Amino acid sequence: MVTCPVCSTKEHGLVDKYGDYSLLRCSSCSVVFSEPMKSPGPEWYEKNKFYQVERQYLLAAGDSASKSRTKAKDENFLESISCSSLKLLDIGCGKGDFLEKHRKDFATVTGVDFDSEAIKMAKAKGLEVYCMEIEKFLDGFTQSKFDIITIRHVLEHVEEPSKLIESVRKVLSPGGLVVVSVPNAEFKLVRPEDNKIFLYPPHHLTLWSAASLHNLFKLHKFEICKMDSSLTTDDINDYVSTLFAGAAYSTKKILLDKKHSGLLGFLRAFKRGTVRFFAFLALPLLWIFLREGEIILCVARLNGQAESLQQKGVISK
Repeated sequence: MVTCPVCSTKEHGLVDKYGDYSLLRCSSCSVVFSEPMKSPGPEWYEKNKFYQVERQYLLAAGDSASKSRTKAKDENFLESISCSSLKLLDIGCGKGDFLEKHRKDFATVTGVDFDSEAIKMAKAKGLEVYCMEIEKFLDGFTQSKFDIITIRHVLEHVEEPSKLIESVRKVLSPGGLVVVSVPNAEFKLVRPEDNKIFLYPPHHLTLWSAASLHNLFKLHKFEICKMDSSLTTDDINDYVSTLFAGAAYSTKKILLDKKHSGLLGFLRAFKRGTVRFFAFLALPLLWIFLREGEIILCVARLNGQAESLQQKGVISK
């Protein structure tokens, strides 16, 4: 019997099918999870063409790479609090850009990732990072606990998200904060086919909304300090760029296609361009009718244990 990876409920409904996977929505906590709930493993990510291109770009770009908009919300949150006396753990740290950027903001920074090449680059920067599976690192950690743990675009990849949060809870100091960012399953400014390619399994094993993320932390006795799934200017800018890039590409493809040359090709290209033009004109309406952005930021702390960080002046009462 299939059980929910968050709350273990056995009642769920079919949302969609994609290849060998079924997407199911839990009737209790509302998370959408895949069946089978099986990660393809580190080797799959290393060989997958999408991740190869992204990884090669990020490894080569170094500090010249622009700040990812998917990290803007969590970075803005960290910049809004006092962290100079705190210990930070970044789960899924990659080559350590995030840690390096915030190294001076914290007392200590630590990272863990399974990508050996990325970890080599992080170590070359003088960072304290570990190349191993997240669960093994957390379960075997015996040093002093962390004050802030960031989980940036990792939760959706793991087979047992509930177990991960429980393991994180064990290495979190009293009143410590967990800062999580995930793709928002409620985001509407994306084509359905793109959703399936980039958000469905085996890339992502779970799809999250603000409600399901809230339920996850509630189950583990965390208090939600901040939940931000709002539409941002970055989301709009990305949508506009996609419209124009898609219009140019599809128009060129149609006009160069011998099967659709002449008047038919022109009409097809004109139709594509017109649709995207009116979509662009409708942008102001997005702010009125669409509330959900591309990324959810969730900041949570253990229930009834906020005193230590309040005493340090990190968070307000």
